[in-house]
Amino acid sequence: MADSLRSQAFAVVPEWILHADVPDRAVRLYAVLQRFADKGGMAFPSRKNLAEKLSCSKSSIDRTIEELVEIGAITVERRDRDDGSRTSNLYHLRAEPPSSPVTTPLPTGDDTPPHPRRGGISTPEEAASSPVTTHERKPEDPEPEDKTPPTPKGVTIFDVRQVFDLWCDLLNHQGAKLDRQREAKITAALKSHGMADVCDAIRGIRSSAFHMGDNQGGKVYDGLGVILKNADNIEKFRDLWRGITGPKAEPAPPPQRTEPWLSAVLGLRAAGADLSELESLIGTWPKERQQAAREAFKRSAA
Repeated sequence: MADSLRSQAFAVVPEWILHADVPDRAVRLYAVLQRFADKGGMAFPSRKNLAEKLSCSKSSIDRTIEELVEIGAITVERRDRDDGSRTSNLYHLRAEPPSSPVTTPLPTGDDTPPHPRRGGISTPEEAASSPVTTHERKPEDPEPEDKTPPTPKGVTIFDVRQVFDLWCDLLNHQGAKLDRQREAKITAALKSHGMADVCDAIRGIRSSAFHMGDNQGGKVYDGLGVILKNADNIEKFRDLWRGITGPKAEPAPPPQRTEPWLSAVLGLRAAGADLSELESLIGTWPKERQQAAREAFKRSAA
C-alpha cells in the first residue's frame, strides 16, 4: 500500500476549502490548479485546459473561478501579450483561510510569471508538508491561445462585474447575461471615464423620462449600449445624476447592491414624482413593502 501511494502524485487541498460553502466542482478546480502551481502558489493554465481537466465547458470554469474568488481561495490576474492580445490568467492560490494571515507568497512585482516545473509530490510525507504541488507538462507544449479580447490595464473582470451588477439591480435586468459585447462596452467606458462616472451614468439614466418610456412608442431605452454608447452619453447621464444629488466633493463609492423595489422607489423620487405616482407603483405590493416604500420615499424627499 505504501509503495502504491509513493508512486502517485498528490494535490493538497486545505481543509477549510473542503468545508467551504462551494460546489464540489470548485474543490476539484482548486486541486487542478494546485497541480499546475509552483511553490509560490502561482499557476497560469488556460481556460480550455482547465475545462478539459474537469470535463466541463469554459463558461462553467469561469463560474467556478468566481466561486473560489468569493471565498478567498484564489485571486486572478489578467495577462496580455506584448502585442496586446489576451493570454491565460495568472492564478494566485491561497492555503490559509481569508481570516488568517496570508502565508502563501504573493507576486513581488516581477512582470514575468514563474513557469510550472515538471514533476510533483510523490509521497504522503511530502504532500503533508507542502501547500502546493506542480503539474507535469512538456515545456514544448504551446499554451492554447485564449481568444478573449484583451482587457486594458487597470480594468479587471471584477470591475466589469461590479458595473454590470449595478445596472442589473437599478434597472431591473436581473435576467441579463454578461456577454462579450457587454463586457467590452463596460471595459471601454471604465478605461475612458473611470468607475465613478460610469456608475453615476447608470444611476442618472433613470432621471431621463424619454429613456424610461415617456416617448411616442412607450419604449424603455436603458440598455448598456445606450448608456455607454459614447462619451457624450456617459457624461450626459452622469450629469443628470449629479445635478439631482448635488455636486460631489469626493468620488462616488463603489456601487452597493440595492433591493430592486427600493431602486424603483428612489428612481421615482429622483424623477420628481409625487405620492400619487408612488401609490400607483406600489399598489400591488405586500403591505409591509408598501409601508417601507412610503417611508423611503419620504426620507429621500427630506
